[in-house]
Amino acid sequence: MTRVRGLLLGVRCLSWILALTIIALSAIPATSRPVTSAGHNLEHLAIFLAFGFAHGMGYHRTPARTLVQILAFAVLIELVQVFVPGRHARILDIFLDGSAGAVGWLLAMLLLRSCPALQIDRPHSTS
Repeated sequence: MTRVRGLLLGVRCLSWILALTIIALSAIPATSRPVTSAGHNLEHLAIFLAFGFAHGMGYHRTPARTLVQILAFAVLIELVQVFVPGRHARILDIFLDGSAGAVGWLLAMLLLRSCPALQIDRPHSTS
């Protein structure tokens, strides 16, 4: 059981690292943002798919709330860009980011359902 708890902590850390990476890449001017050969849409798809999966795995005890958090994060990230010089919010990016995050979340839920050993119950309070 300790091994699974360590995995849970690791996945939660990964979720937050991905979220912070998304925030950092979204809150810098477009001229400072690194560009890959993958293209804009694939970059969004990949990082939000990974974020949705990690967040879904890490916070699986509250699946509906976790999905809402992922979708809200996708919207907020685009809204932040309105205030960054040289950046702008795109409705298409909101749909792409939210959809990729939701698919990542769904994959996490399917994995957890097929492998219940990965699920961890809340620790019981002794107070």
